[in-house]
Amino acid sequence: MKDKLKVPKLRFKEFSGEWEEKELGEILNYTKGFAFKSENYSSTGIRIIRVSDLGAREVKTNNEKIFINKLDVEESVLKKYEIKKENIIVTTVGSHPDLIDSAVGRGIFINEDGLGLLNQNMLKFENTINNNKFIFSYINTSKYISHIKAIKRGN
Repeated sequence: MKDKLKVPKLRFKEFSGEWEEKELGEILNYTKGFAFKSENYSSTGIRIIRVSDLGAREVKTNNEKIFINKLDVEESVLKKYEIKKENIIVTTVGSHPDLIDSAVGRGIFINEDGLGLLNQNMLKFENTINNNKFIFSYINTSKYISHIKAIKRGN
């Protein structure tokens, strides 16, 4: 029996050929958030994005913000933990996945540059091949949420 080609019937013009199966690590990089020292927090500077700064679908703008002085952070830390447009932020702590605003494992798609630096208890996904919209759409599926429910610990 001949193998069926994995070519979708409907294609965007910039794509051709068969679908390719790849490991997630082949198409994106992830970074765990940094544990900034609270004694370095300030009222101005570069915003630190914490789990509590995330809503169900975006980074909150109307909550209490914390900052860190650029001079208190090494340049390599600034670059590595900078949140950029089209990154996906995923929480590694939180409540039950059914409580969307505070759910563990929820993903936030970043639509703009310059939001701040990634704090601990979160991951940042950066796609190395294309944009992250395909990955983001997957982490909003019931299959993904069921997986998070199955592996969560605690409350």
